[in-house]
Amino acid sequence: MTKVQFSDNLDKKIHLQDGLSPIRRLNHASKMLGKSVFIKDDSDISSVYGGSKVRKLEFILYDALNKGAKNLVTIGSWGSHHILATARHTQALDLNLHAVVLAQPELPHIDFTISQSISAGAHLYPVSNELKAFLKIRSLMKAMQKARLNPYFISLGGSSDFGVLGTVNAAIEILDQTDGVLRSDRYPIYMALGSGSSVAGLALGLALAGRVNPINAIQVTSSMVVNRFVLKRLLKSAAQLLVGPSQQKSLVSLAESMIIIDKTHLGKGYGWPTPEGQNAIDMCAGDDLTLDPIYTGKVFSALISSGESQEEILYWHTHAHTLPFNPQDLRLPSWYAQRRKR
Repeated sequence: MTKVQFSDNLDKKIHLQDGLSPIRRLNHASKMLGKSVFIKDDSDISSVYGGSKVRKLEFILYDALNKGAKNLVTIGSWGSHHILATARHTQALDLNLHAVVLAQPELPHIDFTISQSISAGAHLYPVSNELKAFLKIRSLMKAMQKARLNPYFISLGGSSDFGVLGTVNAAIEILDQTDGVLRSDRYPIYMALGSGSSVAGLALGLALAGRVNPINAIQVTSSMVVNRFVLKRLLKSAAQLLVGPSQQKSLVSLAESMIIIDKTHLGKGYGWPTPEGQNAIDMCAGDDLTLDPIYTGKVFSALISSGESQEEILYWHTHAHTLPFNPQDLRLPSWYAQRRKR
């Protein structure tokens, strides 16, 4: 394909990836579903910590360092992979990470992510609800500003205009890698809709390249966290970094038209597994692909049940590879350990 000449803002990043993540056919799932299912697998995109969050961090951390930040402040759930990825990738950058954390349904992986986040140097501040989270973030930022500690705020999941840029680049990767591999150029793409920036970036990247692919954005968080309004705000703010004022409206309109939000696989809410998600996890085990019950399992369950008419489908695996852990090696904070004993 002929690459579009993008804004030089796409070059303003630090390099955290080890290389391009692969695209391959899922032979077992394809046989089970009677159509060709391909995966864009970001799980091992970095040996430090993988997943598509690394793409966002390349731009967010560049901006933070460019602004002279010394302390990062962010928010997530107990088992937030955004917090863990940020903690891991800031270890070598002389940045301190402060994360406000909210409760979620307890699953085994939460022990690992909390322990690993602390081991990577993250300071965790537990709160009981969203209002207290807002107040805690505000107090942290004010205290750091007063002490001249140069804080930099990273929104939930890294969803910001700079975070979106990371998945604009991913769209170009996908188009280059599927060219000549998939027969059609109109294949649907299935991916998680968590905080919105990955979906927004993929849509913008495709639109900039002149492509229109249906993006099936499977909702895995509350509609209060991400919805059409949030996505449009992300599209608009990122478009300002990519093209001139005269092109922004048409770019956002085209990108927005590709996004199909599917809320039917959320189940009881964020963090709650579903039977359909477990079925997807079991199916993908036949392709040596590990899904998680919170994000990717729900996305693939949507793909399974979609009745998709297209003969070729692309699933974007945005989750980091899950590492085994020894419960005896866990470093759990007292507030979390006490909560688990109740």
